[in-house]
Amino acid sequence: MKKNNRMCIGKYFFVLSFALFCLGISAFSYGRDKGKAVDVNVNKIYIKLYDMEGKPLTTSVMAFKDIKRDCIADAGILDSEDYTPELELVSGAIKEVEPGKYEVLKTNIKPLWIRTLLPLPGLGKIWFSLDPKGYRFDLDATKEIDGIAEIEKNLINMFNPILNGGGVCSDSGLVGCFARQLTKDGSLSYTEEPNAPERRYRNIYKLSSLKSSIVDSDIFSLWYSPVIEKVGLDEGVPETKLDFIPLDIARNEYESFQLVIRPKQNLENVSIVVRDAVTDNGNVLKSSDFKVFRVGYIRVVEPTDAFGQPNKDYPDPIIPLNQSFQLSVNENAVFLFRLKTLPSQASGIYKGKIEIHTSQKTVEVPYQVQVYAYTLPDTTSTEIAYGVYPDYAYHGPLNDEQKKEVFGLYMDLCAEYRISPYSPHAFAPIQWVFEGEPPEPKLDFSEFDKAMEKYLDQYHFTSFNMGGLPRELNGAEQYNPEYVRLFTLIFQKVQEHLREKGWLHKAYWYWVDEPMKESYPEVKKGLELLKSSCPEIRRLLTLHIEQTPAPDFYNLVNLWVPVAARYDAKRAWWRQELGEQVWWYVCTGPRCPYANNFIDHPGINHRIRFWQADKYGLDGDLYWSLTYWLQNPWEQAMSVPPDGKGTWGNGDGRLLYPPQPQKPTEPLVAPPIPSLRLELLRDGIEDREPLVFLSQIQYSRNGYNSVLAREVRNEVLNNLISSLTVYEQNPFLFYLNRLKLLSTASTLFQSQNIK
Repeated sequence: MKKNNRMCIGKYFFVLSFALFCLGISAFSYGRDKGKAVDVNVNKIYIKLYDMEGKPLTTSVMAFKDIKRDCIADAGILDSEDYTPELELVSGAIKEVEPGKYEVLKTNIKPLWIRTLLPLPGLGKIWFSLDPKGYRFDLDATKEIDGIAEIEKNLINMFNPILNGGGVCSDSGLVGCFARQLTKDGSLSYTEEPNAPERRYRNIYKLSSLKSSIVDSDIFSLWYSPVIEKVGLDEGVPETKLDFIPLDIARNEYESFQLVIRPKQNLENVSIVVRDAVTDNGNVLKSSDFKVFRVGYIRVVEPTDAFGQPNKDYPDPIIPLNQSFQLSVNENAVFLFRLKTLPSQASGIYKGKIEIHTSQKTVEVPYQVQVYAYTLPDTTSTEIAYGVYPDYAYHGPLNDEQKKEVFGLYMDLCAEYRISPYSPHAFAPIQWVFEGEPPEPKLDFSEFDKAMEKYLDQYHFTSFNMGGLPRELNGAEQYNPEYVRLFTLIFQKVQEHLREKGWLHKAYWYWVDEPMKESYPEVKKGLELLKSSCPEIRRLLTLHIEQTPAPDFYNLVNLWVPVAARYDAKRAWWRQELGEQVWWYVCTGPRCPYANNFIDHPGINHRIRFWQADKYGLDGDLYWSLTYWLQNPWEQAMSVPPDGKGTWGNGDGRLLYPPQPQKPTEPLVAPPIPSLRLELLRDGIEDREPLVFLSQIQYSRNGYNSVLAREVRNEVLNNLISSLTVYEQNPFLFYLNRLKLLSTASTLFQSQNIK
């Protein structure tokens, strides 16, 4: 009887469940059939992108959210014009549904910032924002946003207040020259004109480049480009026109500009001469302070990432110009003019001329340099640690003395670029021998001291690597008790010697690179040895597989170096408060949208990294190699690992070029050829100096000066940097903020010196 009751109850629940299931199916079917009436997600947001001809454009489109917003949750702050969001990439937020049409999938995030890569008229691509304040989408209807029109409107709305403010147009330098050209025909205006792709792109390009025509003669066109804009070999003459070449620079600083000659006929015996520049009161800027380079081009076959373009020639090597040359019709020839001001150079506006001589005629081009009254320090504030390993095969058959001489030329170039190589003492290591019983080390610092007095004291290198841990010491295997005893005796003496010479703060141990998790126990063993034997020599660790600083190495590492994509700001600031230091690095990654050192990244990317470093309070920058020449860099842009598997990126590990494209058969004692990227990295390193100076004034409690320093430093950093993946790439806006920084630093520097 109980069994039958249980069976009846079971049948009852089965029938009821089946009925409810059928009812659910019916309701689902009704909702599906009447979907537009009840499905709240059926309305979509689309973004339409097209090229200059109005054809659908397939490109990178990314969405970002403000990661500070939830933490603040204060409308008074969030709605303020002064609030600056920190934008973080939202994965899976955008999907291309057909060529040139992109669906916004995460409309629930409010506000949502949308950025897209657009090709530049000459070479490469840069990011553009559709709406600087972010979108708050309402799904009351399906909407299609004209992305190109939004970008044009955003730029015009951004530029008009700047240009109409009056102050910018009165500037005598680069920013003022360009601003006056933009306002020549009145204010910029946006019109809701449909189907106007060419007009929209022309407006976008006009507001996204400082490239400008200077001279149009009967034999060539001559135009200007700032150093942060790379020039394409087949790029046309810009529409904007300037009357002279402008340059803004501090004292004791390097700064460059580019001139492009586009011949209308073949030109013979071409030479370039820079003449002295003078101020109205007679101060002279000597022509010998300029150095002129011919910009070379490297073919990029496969782009590194979304920034690049395939099968394009990219500018990179810069070859010193020492003799006359020939130019071919209708092909851009690009020249880089680099000025190095003296620390004692008087501030003011200097006017001079550049002469371009040809067999046919001579053309004079006026230039104007504004020297600001801020002086950069000789010692770089940001610690720089870059690998420099000359491949002597590119210098021919050298003897040992010739190798030392060549190495010295590489060190000279490092000093010129404010680069500190890992091992400036490569030919002058610390020597030791063991004597007595039990063995005691006897150290010889003579050659080491001679080299380091030159490189650390005279060249102002900021840091150097102690090298690797010896595999054995006097026959004792690594980490056994005798090894530990000898190691401690050696490096306690080294530590004391470095202290006596004033070099201890520059030394670090970089003995293991990017360890994997399974290697952590062995790495800890080495770190414990270093901490116990020579605790005042910094212990550096590069990490790339987890957010860094990493808890596994707390209280062992005191110089953290994460790859940029693994940098954890909160942990870093905490460890810095404890007295530790944090650098970062880039290598084969991270890639777009991050800034990196690749040949096919926009020029601004190489320079902006040091503004990012200042905003996040980084102490230094590390890069694995300037001279990875396993492939001939003159012939192959793509860097390939030694095993030939995969690729590392165009120009990765090679910021220098061999002195000539082919390996010589005779000894060649000559310096390497620098790159445009290295120029831009040094510019970024130097850009940080006035930021550091303002930071020092900010915390000096010096009344109004401290307030001004804090206000300007925060303003320019917030204007240019939102996060590591969102940063300003517009050249005008970059130089506008640099101008404000230089001007303020100059005022405060003079005030400080007067006192």
